Amino acid sequence: MIQLLAASPFFTSWFQSDLLGKGIYVALYFLSVLSWSLLIYKGWIFFIAKKNSEHFNLFFKNQRKEWLHIDYDTVRRVREVNPFYSLYRLLQSEIGKRGEKTPPSPAEIESIHAFLMTGVASETKRLEKNLFILSTTVSLAPFLGLLGTVWGILTTFSDLSLLSHGSQETMLSGLSLALCTTVIGLIDAIPALVGYSILKNKALDFELEMERFSQEMVLRIGRAPC
Repeated sequence: MIQLLAASPFFTSWFQSDLLGKGIYVALYFLSVLSWSLLIYKGWIFFIAKKNSEHFNLFFKNQRKEWLHIDYDTVRRVREVNPFYSLYRLLQSEIGKRGEKTPPSPAEIESIHAFLMTGVASETKRLEKNLFILSTTVSLAPFLGLLGTVWGILTTFSDLSLLSHGSQETMLSGLSLALCTTVIGLIDAIPALVGYSILKNKALDFELEMERFSQEMVLRIGRAPC
């Protein structure tokens, strides 16, 4: 294992770099760990949200009577994110404030629908929380790689001008820094860009599903007494 690390150009370049070069490496590695951790975490959150919402949606569709008084926690103890159930709880609280058993008026239905749309926006924002880190990585990582490239070339030319006082190994370390930081910057940015696009599209699709679910609840309110 140690021999493999020693043979790696990134490992060698790290030890041959100066203080600024090491700082650029640390920043790039930090961005890589942060973006991959967020990608995995957000991917899991979207998976759980989709799974739980589909389960509640199926359960909701099977409720014909007393559908406004579902005690879902007794059916399935959900402690994870469940946007559909969160919207349903919002509807319950809003209907509970009215304290009426008669069907709401068209103006009240419109008010309830607007209230649910606010809830949809809130749930979407919750799903998209911290995705800005990925977009920041997409923009920042290539520039850090470019900084490493420029600094590596600069140190190389500096060593060339002082070649009589420096070794060829010292000169080549600048080129190694230039190439390795460029590669790492792209390795950071490309997965972050792909992951950000996928997660944003998933959030948009999920927002549309939440809007359809909210509309279905509003239609039920208009058809039956609360």
